[in-house]
Amino acid sequence: MNAIYRYLSFFTANRRAAAWLLVFAFILHLGFVFCNTFIADDFLQYFVLAGDERLQALGFSGSETAGSLRYALQHQFNFFDASSNAFSAQKNYGVLPWWIADNAALHLWRPLTSLTQWLDFQLWPKSLAMMHASSLLILMCAWGLLYHFYRSITAKKSVALLALLILIADVSVMFPLIWLAARNVLLVMFFLSLTLIFLQRSAENSKLILLSLLSFLAALLSAEAGVVVGGFVAAFLLFYDARSFKKRLVLLGAFIVLAVFWKLAYNAAGFGSVAVGNYIDPLQQPLHTLIHCIKFYPLLLVNVFTGIDGLVSSWPLAIFGWLLLLILMALAAKSKDKILQFTLAAVVLSLVPYIALYSSAPRFSVISHIAMALFLAQLICKNFTTFITSTWLSRGGRFLILILLVIHLPLSLLGKAAASIMASGGKAFNSDLVDKKFNGFEDFDVAGKHIIVLNSIDPFRMMFYPYRAVYHQQPLAASLRALIPAANSMSLTRIDKRHLQIRINHGLTLYGGDVDTQLIAQGEAVNNLMFEFYGFFHDGHYTMSVGQSFVFNELSLTITEVNEQSQVKAMDVELTFDGEDKRYLWLYWQWKTSNYQLFTLPKNGDTFTLNGQIH
Repeated sequence: MNAIYRYLSFFTANRRAAAWLLVFAFILHLGFVFCNTFIADDFLQYFVLAGDERLQALGFSGSETAGSLRYALQHQFNFFDASSNAFSAQKNYGVLPWWIADNAALHLWRPLTSLTQWLDFQLWPKSLAMMHASSLLILMCAWGLLYHFYRSITAKKSVALLALLILIADVSVMFPLIWLAARNVLLVMFFLSLTLIFLQRSAENSKLILLSLLSFLAALLSAEAGVVVGGFVAAFLLFYDARSFKKRLVLLGAFIVLAVFWKLAYNAAGFGSVAVGNYIDPLQQPLHTLIHCIKFYPLLLVNVFTGIDGLVSSWPLAIFGWLLLLILMALAAKSKDKILQFTLAAVVLSLVPYIALYSSAPRFSVISHIAMALFLAQLICKNFTTFITSTWLSRGGRFLILILLVIHLPLSLLGKAAASIMASGGKAFNSDLVDKKFNGFEDFDVAGKHIIVLNSIDPFRMMFYPYRAVYHQQPLAASLRALIPAANSMSLTRIDKRHLQIRINHGLTLYGGDVDTQLIAQGEAVNNLMFEFYGFFHDGHYTMSVGQSFVFNELSLTITEVNEQSQVKAMDVELTFDGEDKRYLWLYWQWKTSNYQLFTLPKNGDTFTLNGQIH
């Protein structure tokens, strides 16, 4: 253990150590610049900037104003919005499923992120490498500023350098780096560093508090996740700042007022999410939010504490997360170390906004890692005997934390290096392979045909199908219709040439949380991440009724039976063309082979059964 500290001391003695670390970070992540791929949202956002005549002919908004900065600032993150002219066209084509609410919206406002993407398109519209390079540049600037902040509040250079190394090793930063639509996270990191730097310096120059507030506003205008910067600010003012308590409260109040005004403006302009189940509204569902928080929040804590992302939420993991938090809080309180108290509080507070999410994702912990990196570095370099009188407890605790870091750092760095090399060769993060498997349909002749999917494995990716097709200059289907999500079991009966009947005995489950509940009731593991995306189109409030109809160009759906939860048990399908018409392409998801297969309608009176994961 002493050898590790000697190596660390030797490295930190070099006055250019931070610069060498940043050079290492640049080389380590350079391969991601050449990953040459779009992911999900990127295809939709490319359309906002580039436009397409075929999509314009279908009624999708954006083509007539493609490339307009004003339009991009408003609609770069508009997935769907019932108040827009394109909503009915999206539903009629089928990229939005028939079960989406009539008032649904997922229309986010991230103007500064949109501006950077618009600039990318103006400067290098055909170079994905340069677009990814822009993201890497933002990340490098953020890391440089964060090191500057670390160094300004720590007495030891070794602590700041170790914190920077831990931050560079953070695996979760890969996802916003390779996903252009997730660049907003990197911008929040950048503006967070500026917010903290100006806030700290404002103790000597009060005029800098205005720059700190403006940096916080910039973070909010980069992403909704910018609110987590407020957690850092609150933690800094309450646990580290040396100004009088009254002054600190006034400053904190100024940041809170700014956040409130931003939120009021955000809502007044019509942005946000409505009837979307991937987000939990604490005001409308207080009890559900509380239960979700007790189990989900410690998952986020464990993600940040350990550096391990993508953990499946469970009660044992939740208990472990709460216990770990209590131990670290006791350490921070016992040490009376302001840096430990500030950074731990920043982690705890910055994770609070994420409890509104239905599920976790690696990129959500990126910002909280900024505080955790400094917390771990300070803890490792601190002499435990100053606050733990028992020698063996002091040495044991320090040794345990050091061992965890020795294990975590090499694994993270090696994993990143391997991923970076593979990404540069197109062998990692190739979303086209995933899209092709779940909703690409490249294996079928789709040109001009109406695709009807009996049971869609991933309705979320179907939303990006036409944008992805036109980007790759592929043939485009006339329409794309999913009858049910593939988690459900169903039977389909042919009545006559144009009439079908669908039956779902257990009741049509459309929300990811309900899928999880049913799987658990059946004694099955909840491990299919596809189900989490169901929440983009349904929030778990079932209001279906008998006689309710959904009419489209190629077919209409009429509900004929519902259960006591208003879930659909049966519905009639009426085709506008003969079922054998060659313009129809019938597909179904085969769970055994994990792919879409061609389907031939049964004869009149015959029934075809599809088994999903819910029985």
